Amino acid sequence: GGNLQLGAQMGAIQAGLEMGVASGDEDTSDAKLKTFTFDRDHDVGILMFEETMPVLEATVMNESTGGRTLDAARTGNAVSNAQYLRPWVSYALRKDLVFTGQLLAARADKLDESESTGRGYGTEFGLSAAYTPYEKVTITPAAALFLPGAYYSEYVDDELGEAFNGPVYGGRILATVSF
Repeated sequence: GGNLQLGAQMGAIQAGLEMGVASGDEDTSDAKLKTFTFDRDHDVGILMFEETMPVLEATVMNESTGGRTLDAARTGNAVSNAQYLRPWVSYALRKDLVFTGQLLAARADKLDESESTGRGYGTEFGLSAAYTPYEKVTITPAAALFLPGAYYSEYVDDELGEAFNGPVYGGRILATVSF
């Protein structure tokens, strides 16, 4: 696995590019681990590699949710078996308020020999703002749109069928106190 981060700043504007690779495994049945996984705290996206995808587990198991589980999960909450590219740009409107936009594109590093899907995980578009009202206190709302690639959209599960090709929307708010 490896990661490269480049950045530049000109006044209130910052821009950067992050590239990474986490090796995959072409034969998951041979009992040899060949997949590299980044630490779960290495955040590259808001949805991709942060949420188990496709997210199928119901909050409440009942008849209307069909008792869905995470059995058909294709990726988890860490960068693993992936090649990704993440350009971003941010603008400091004020010293305490910074807006950031990013694009995250990723694909599987290797596909298991039994796979019949494409390697593309998809593309995520993300927007966030970092507001620091007090020293060492930061509030960061973020939103993202994920457009699934062939790795999800061509996937077929025996029990759940297909149709994992719709866009995914998500958001979060983080409050951080540094000390």
